[in-house]
Amino acid sequence: MACGVFAAIDFDKHPVFPLLYWGIRSQNHRGHQSHGFLTYDGEFHVYKALNLVPKIEKGEVEKWLAKLPGYIGVANVRYTTSGKTDHESLQKGTQPVAAEKDDLKLAVSFNGNVVNTRQLLKEIREVFPDFYYQCDAELICRKLL
Repeated sequence: MACGVFAAIDFDKHPVFPLLYWGIRSQNHRGHQSHGFLTYDGEFHVYKALNLVPKIEKGEVEKWLAKLPGYIGVANVRYTTSGKTDHESLQKGTQPVAAEKDDLKLAVSFNGNVVNTRQLLKEIREVFPDFYYQCDAELICRKLL
């Protein structure tokens, strides 16, 4: 097993959530432990939960569109390959992750393992002294900022 990542941009600025939903739901088999969606319309909108991506009934679509507006987005299903797998750790490690610094905003969803975490953490803490992370995607996100 591995993680699954799906991202989309609608250049006509239509809601991207339906694309994210079907794109990541088709990868549900790749990550049974957690799933998440992040959309952007000038602000980040995030939904994360444990277990598989749920089936969304027709009558629920409007609720999801209101919760996750935006024309840019990324989604993730996760199967943890390293680190703790207790309930709290799985919840904290759910992706996508987002960070902001000054006027910069960045969202990341990652499938893999970062091997130089100690070196990256040292560099990141020079800029973000109180930084604490639960998954490698957070390291990548902060490093890129």
